[in-house]
Amino acid sequence: MLVDLLAHQSTWRFIHPGEKMVLFLVLALWGFSPVPIVQLGLLGIFPWLFHYSGVPWRFLLKLLRAPLFFILSGVLIVVFASSGGIQDGIRLALRSMVVWNAFLLLASTTPIPDLLEFLSRFSVLRVFTEVALLTYRYLFVFSEKAEEMYRAQQARLGYGSYRGSLRSLALLVTGLLLYTFQAVERFRLALEARVFEGEFRVLSLGFLPVSVKRLSLFAGVGWSAVLMMLWGKIG
Repeated sequence: MLVDLLAHQSTWRFIHPGEKMVLFLVLALWGFSPVPIVQLGLLGIFPWLFHYSGVPWRFLLKLLRAPLFFILSGVLIVVFASSGGIQDGIRLALRSMVVWNAFLLLASTTPIPDLLEFLSRFSVLRVFTEVALLTYRYLFVFSEKAEEMYRAQQARLGYGSYRGSLRSLALLVTGLLLYTFQAVERFRLALEARVFEGEFRVLSLGFLPVSVKRLSLFAGVGWSAVLMMLWGKIG
C-alpha cells in the first residue's frame, strides 16, 4: 500500500506517535473554524508539511485525488438541499479537505503498527488494537493471495472475454473466501498450541522522546481553535 510505504520511509517516522496524533487533532479542530480564510491558510500550509515529512509531491497528488469524488458529491447535495446554498457547500468542502489532509499527514508519517502500539498502552483500547493489528496483518496476506490467483487466471486467459471475466472473478472471490477460512483456522490452532493468553506482543523499534515544547505549542494552538469556534457560535 502506498500510504504504508510512505509512512515507513517518512522523515517523521520515529517521532513519537502521540505527538503526531495531537498534531492531527489540532489541525482537524482548526478545520472547523468559522473563518474560511483560516481553512484556506491551512490548505496552503499542508503541502509544506508533507514536503518536510518526506512525502513526494507525485504521491501526494495521487492520495489527494481519492476523496475528491466523495467530497464533491457531498458538496453538491448540500448546495441543492440546504438553505445556505453555495456558501454551505464551500464551507463543507473546506472543512472536509482540511480534515482529510490532517488525516493523510498522520497516515503517511505514522505506520499502523506504531500507532496501534501507542494506543495499546491505554487499557480501554486494548481489544480494539488487537483486532486492528490482526486486520492489518492479514490485509497484506489476503491481498498477496488474491494477486497470485488473479495472475494465475490471467495466464490461463481467464479474462479473455466478458463472460469469462465474470466467471473468473466469481472463482477468485470463492477461492479467496475459502483461503480466508482456512487461514483463520490455522491461526486459531497456532494460538492454542502456543497457549495464547489474550495479548499479542510485537517488537518495537522505539521512538524519539516526547517533546514537551512541541506538545505545549500544539496545546496552545488547539485551545485557540476551540476559543475561535466558541466565539463564532456566540457571535
